[in-house]
Order: sequence, then C-alpha cells, then structure tokens
Amino acid sequence: MTKTAKDEWQKRKQLEEVDGGFEPNVYDGLAVHSQNTAKHEFVKWAIAYALDEEGREWDSEVECDNGRVDIYDAGPVDGKPLVYEVETNVTPAQKKRKIEQYLLGPIRDVLVIDPADVPDDPEEAVQWVKDEVLIAIS
Repeated sequence: MTKTAKDEWQKRKQLEEVDGGFEPNVYDGLAVHSQNTAKHEFVKWAIAYALDEEGREWDSEVECDNGRVDIYDAGPVDGKPLVYEVETNVTPAQKKRKIEQYLLGPIRDVLVIDPADVPDDPEEAVQWVKDEVLIAIS
C-alpha cells in the first residue's frame, strides 16, 4: 500500500468514527442533483474547487442523521469538519434552521450560502469563495 493510499485509508477510518451520523466518502467528485438549479450546482462546484485548491478533503451530498449536506469539508487545520449549504433566497430564520439542523457532533460550523451572492463567472466565483467563505473560517 502506498503512503498516499495508507493516509487516505486512515482518514476514511477516522471519518467513520465521526458523530452525528455523517458518512463522507471524501473523493474528488461532485454529486449533482437535477432538482437543484444550475446556479445551486455551480455554487457547490465553486466551493468544491476552492477547497480542492486549498488542499482540503471534501465530499458532496453527504448523508447525516438530519438529512443531506451539500458540501462536507473534512479538511480544516483544526480537524473539525465544516458543512456548506447552498440555499436560494435564504431568510435569517431559514439560515438558523439549517445551522441547527446540521450542527451535529464534531461539526465546527455550518455556512449557508445564497447563490445570488456568488458571481456568475467561474474564476470570480472561486475567488469569492476563497475571499468571503474560506477566509472567514481560517
């Protein structure tokens, strides 16, 4: 087994022990759901791309005890996972509900992102995620 394969195996083993019923697979692939808008899926892509560029491990559409999260970020420096939820026209009350819904077990924070806030250009969207989302959790 290569060192990379061994490291991935150990990380997956650790993730299996995560509380809250989260079951990430942590692979380089984005699950797309056609019931979501194209902009919703685009924002998920921009988040995943930015996380990838930062060397973070992530998974999309991860099942947990309270539903399914858009992006599960297993890679922050402090080892505490983050959840990213993309919600169109989200109200403060809806944002609060999403945070309460997914702030389980070891999850450090739930970040709710409205697609209307994200630029339409791919390069600008990734930079926006880095500047407005990832910087806020560093």
